[in-house]
Amino acid sequence: MKRLVLAVLAIVFVAVVYLPAQAGAQFLIPGAESALSVSFSPQYPAPDSNVTLTLQSSLYDLDSSSVTWTVNGKEATSGDAATPVNVKTGPLGSKTDVRADITGPNGSASATATIIPSSVDLLWESDSYVPPFYSGRALPSAGSRVRLVALTHFVRPGGGEIPADQIVFTWTKDSEVLGDSSGRGKSSITVDGPTLFGTETIVVEAASLDGSIAGQALIRIPDTEPKLTLYENHPLFGVLYHQALGATTFVPKNEMSFTAVPYFASAVSSGDVGLQYEWRVNQSPITTSPTHGNEITVNAASSTGLMALINLSLTHVSNYFLSAAGSWSVTFNKSGGPAGGDVFHQ
Repeated sequence: MKRLVLAVLAIVFVAVVYLPAQAGAQFLIPGAESALSVSFSPQYPAPDSNVTLTLQSSLYDLDSSSVTWTVNGKEATSGDAATPVNVKTGPLGSKTDVRADITGPNGSASATATIIPSSVDLLWESDSYVPPFYSGRALPSAGSRVRLVALTHFVRPGGGEIPADQIVFTWTKDSEVLGDSSGRGKSSITVDGPTLFGTETIVVEAASLDGSIAGQALIRIPDTEPKLTLYENHPLFGVLYHQALGATTFVPKNEMSFTAVPYFASAVSSGDVGLQYEWRVNQSPITTSPTHGNEITVNAASSTGLMALINLSLTHVSNYFLSAAGSWSVTFNKSGGPAGGDVFHQ
């Protein structure tokens, strides 16, 4: 009886020990199905652009393997699996399906990827001061704020464009994710401008809700020093913004009113109460109106003579980083001249 029991136990032991070893060759290595992948550069391909495809694997020896690349169902090229290849994307709304089949000493495997091109435009401007009808961008100076708007161009293959409220935006400033400003539909943001002499980097990443389409935009915004520009303040036409005075200027009159414009200063207007203007004409300090500190009138006949050296410095009562200066040499007409005339064709 003991011998019968021992014989049965021996058979069971052999089955337990050896059967898995015999059947093990029929199972795949865990994770082998995902051990081969396709990466592409740039990470967010644009429409009608070249994309570099590279195989990556932690299991297969790509240096000793060959690959066949198939693009949209057609064989495109073949060669070494470790060698990157290039494909070209189509327009917005297109889809490029890529498949890589490799064969090597570790066996065969395949990987697929789908490329849907996208585009993200990043618009921005500062709240710094620029005069009316200025056609350029308001640039940030120390103390100003910057508003940015991301315009996404996400088009589904065979479908329409995805609206901004169906897109998730992630904003980053100088490598710091702005969590409160990121999220679904948050396509705009307002941040503090760059510090004095500094540059800030803003990145926005956008992705559709299902993650099938994504894009990115990056902008580097440098600090800009405010610039003082001098204009004639005409008694009839007002400030002649179309014609700034140069460093050396001749005027056909013996008296003229001037207005200084502080481009890119952190202010709501050129007459902002926080701005402090200090004028000197031929080294003599000039007192100005408390409400129009950026305006002066020079009378060459009664005070300065035919030559007036105008110096102006600008500071701010609370923004200690705001500073600008300008200098202009103005020569007046000895015989005076008409106060009016065609000021737009001088």
